Amino acid sequence: MVATYARMIKFCIFISLIGTGCSMTKLVTPAASIGGAALGGAIAGPGGAAIGSGVGYAGGEIYHLSSENEDLEETLTQAGVEALLDSKMEGHESTFESFTSTVKRILIVAACILGAYLLIPIFIARKTAETCSKSEAMKHMTRPPFPTK
Repeated sequence: MVATYARMIKFCIFISLIGTGCSMTKLVTPAASIGGAALGGAIAGPGGAAIGSGVGYAGGEIYHLSSENEDLEETLTQAGVEALLDSKMEGHESTFESFTSTVKRILIVAACILGAYLLIPIFIARKTAETCSKSEAMKHMTRPPFPTK
C-alpha cells in the first residue's frame, strides 16, 4: 500500500513537471536548493542545512542566468542576421515587386480586353434582335380586307 502511494506521488510530481511547460533550467534552482540543504544537513546539522541551501540556491541561479544569457545571445545573433539579410534584400525585393506589379497590370488589361470582347457582341446582338423583331412585326401585320383610300 505504501509503495503504491509513493508511486502515485512520483507520478503526480512527474506529470506536474511535464505538464507545466517549464524548461529544465528553471527547475535547477529549486533542485540545487533542496540538494544543498540535504547535503548540508547530513554533514553539519541544521546550520549546515541552511548554508547548503543558500549555496545550492546561488549555484542554481547562476546556472539559470547563464542559460538565459545563452538564449539572449542566440536571439541577438538571429536578430542581427535577419537585419543584415533585410538590408541586403531590399534591392531584390523592389525588383521582384516591380516585376509582380507589371505582371498584375498586364493581367488586368487582358481581363478588360477579354470582357469587352465578350460583352460587345451581346449588346450588338440585342440591338439587332430588337430591330429585326420590329421590322418583322410590321411585315406580318394583318391588312384590312378592303382597300383603304
